[in-house]
Amino acid sequence: GQINSAIQLSDADGDTKVMVEESSDEDKIKFDTAGTERAQISGNNLFLTGGTDARIQLGTGGAGAAQVSNNTVHIRGDGTGMKLMAASGGSYLFEINGTAVLQIDSSGRVTKPLQPAFHVDYDGNATVADANVLTYPNVYLNVGNHYSTSTGKFTAPVAGNYLIYWDSIGGAVADTFRFKIQKNESEYNDGTQLRIQTAANNVYGNGTKVEIIPLAANDNLRIFFDSDNGQSAYADQNYLTFGGYLLG
Repeated sequence: GQINSAIQLSDADGDTKVMVEESSDEDKIKFDTAGTERAQISGNNLFLTGGTDARIQLGTGGAGAAQVSNNTVHIRGDGTGMKLMAASGGSYLFEINGTAVLQIDSSGRVTKPLQPAFHVDYDGNATVADANVLTYPNVYLNVGNHYSTSTGKFTAPVAGNYLIYWDSIGGAVADTFRFKIQKNESEYNDGTQLRIQTAANNVYGNGTKVEIIPLAANDNLRIFFDSDNGQSAYADQNYLTFGGYLLG
């Protein structure tokens, strides 16, 4: 190669070069190969200008070192879309400060190991008394420790939509058993609840309620139990559970 002037670094035939100020005082650096502009730096921005298949490639792939293929790891502009492409059989790993927060494997399965999630139950306790907040003592899942066994509350760490579920059962005496979800210690959405009707003694009803609930950061959820006639509810054998996770 040769330096043709103060504003251009060029190869022998002049079709591959680096140029500054191609136009008067434009303050850009332009990169050409084989007679076509491929990239330019302007201000704080790096532009790939080599057409709809411009890409930033990490490493090489295919039969030759210069070959570009879909088996290489690269960022690619493709028409109006943008593709972040891994090598065949590869995966994507997103880290923050050295901690993995999201991974996409070669089959397209997405895992988010820090996604807030919890699942708790009352197994080992015979009954729960009427007119009480349920403080589920058994924790099977608590990613981020956002559920508290002392208060029975799940506290949202970030704003988003959360899928929440709770399972319940009635009692040994005929009554109507109401398991109400509360948001910030108040009834949610006009008293959303799982209603269990026990029509006769020792005829236990049970069920599950699922809700998608929008929460702001630091909002909390808990389950409040009461029955119309003051009866206790059965609580053993995993019949009373509470759980959920962040959808997004």
